Amino acid sequence: MTSRGPMTALRRGTLAAAALLATFATVLALRPAGDTGMRAFGDLALTLPPLAAAVAGLVRARLTTGPARYGWLLIGAGCAAWAGGQIVWCWYELVTHRPSPYPSIADLGYLAFRPLVLAGAAMLISRRAGVWRTLLDALIISGSVLATAWPFVLGPAILGENITTLEWVVGVAYPVANVTLLSMVVLLLGHVRPDMRRSVVLLGCGVLALSAAHAVYALLVVTGSYTAGGWVDTGWFGGFLLIALAAVAAPRRPRPDARQDAPGWVVLPYVPLGLALVTSVSVTVRDGEPGTFLYCLTVALVALVTARQLISARDNLVLNRRLNRALGVLRDREAQLEHQAFHDPLTGLANRVLFEERARHAIAHQDRSGEAMALIYIDLDGFKDVNDGLGHQAGDALLAQVATRLTQCVRASDTVARLGGDEFAVLCERMAAAGDDEIVAARIVERLSDPFDLSGTPAVIGASVGLARRQPHVSGLEALLRAADAAMYRAKTTGKGRVSLAEAG
Repeated sequence: MTSRGPMTALRRGTLAAAALLATFATVLALRPAGDTGMRAFGDLALTLPPLAAAVAGLVRARLTTGPARYGWLLIGAGCAAWAGGQIVWCWYELVTHRPSPYPSIADLGYLAFRPLVLAGAAMLISRRAGVWRTLLDALIISGSVLATAWPFVLGPAILGENITTLEWVVGVAYPVANVTLLSMVVLLLGHVRPDMRRSVVLLGCGVLALSAAHAVYALLVVTGSYTAGGWVDTGWFGGFLLIALAAVAAPRRPRPDARQDAPGWVVLPYVPLGLALVTSVSVTVRDGEPGTFLYCLTVALVALVTARQLISARDNLVLNRRLNRALGVLRDREAQLEHQAFHDPLTGLANRVLFEERARHAIAHQDRSGEAMALIYIDLDGFKDVNDGLGHQAGDALLAQVATRLTQCVRASDTVARLGGDEFAVLCERMAAAGDDEIVAARIVERLSDPFDLSGTPAVIGASVGLARRQPHVSGLEALLRAADAAMYRAKTTGKGRVSLAEAG
């Protein structure tokens, strides 16, 4: 689908959502029915947006590839859980004609929405390695906010009421889950790909609207001023419409290469954490002890931070291993390219570039030390007949065997090179005794005159060898090569299969 398709779908969805929200708000404002009628209208109407968001999330999951697919699947499941809770709420109020108990099965659906959407939002991160870090960051932020607000707001409000343990747990779970979910969405803005940010912004606005609606609802219930079918319901209605639009706005095929992290957001979880630690210390100084809940919460925050650092350390180790492997591959590739640049691909011998470079170094060393050096130029006799008669593949095999025999005829410190075609050269330097170069040249002629086995077919060739010696401070590399080449041609024209001597000068 082109970029025009999603934009059209988003535009149509936005217009439909705006029309629905405006209609819903108008009915709430006019209140055409009594309290009973408005209660029925509000309860039933609030079932539709989470169902729409669930369908949008599941459809987006079906159309999306990669980890984001499972993210939208979880978000859709969370919206479906909320819709289930709302259906139970409608059952209590509209069928049994009595207020929903607190807590009830409806709260189970409402609360299940939070962790499902939390996990789904984390899956929208393109790399799996960042999911757990982002989840822990969200938990650190929510725990820190709870620890900061507990001694001054939440603690006195909840502990001051005569409630059961289950009521206390549910009462604490709602604000903690809301803050955690909001924290996750905020963190996502610094970790998702740019093409996902519009969708995440819509998701965050939806979650913010739901959280704000719940906070206002809780305040109205506490003050006894809540009215069924009131204006606060627009927060829930609009919140789920925004989540549905977030699913519509998400790209079908996310671009992993477009993902960009915001390094400055790494410190975001530690700002509220610092406030929480300051609060804990202040309460301890004031009261002599932080209290059981605040103490346990502080310990939990320390555990979360420790887990966060361990995951970061593990990720750094994995990254270092991958980096080392990548560097190893690059070094191997560099060595391979360097070898290809200075060696003959057929025989593996040094090529002309490497041979001339080593010859220049040998000449400079001879000028300093006075040690003897020589250059042996080799041209194969009869190679053309083998290449034409048996084919180029046989000719290549013959050249490879020639290279092997040449390396067996020289010292490890000598350089053997293929200069091109059937021409080879040997650089003999730092020779201990006069005449060692002639011994090497004679050995080459003898070894290359032995028959070669080319896949069962014998082949006999020979070699014409030119040997050029250089005296210190007398000549350069070009003169040495010319002398060796001239000696080789002299050997070829005077009978082949022999060595001809020359002095470069």
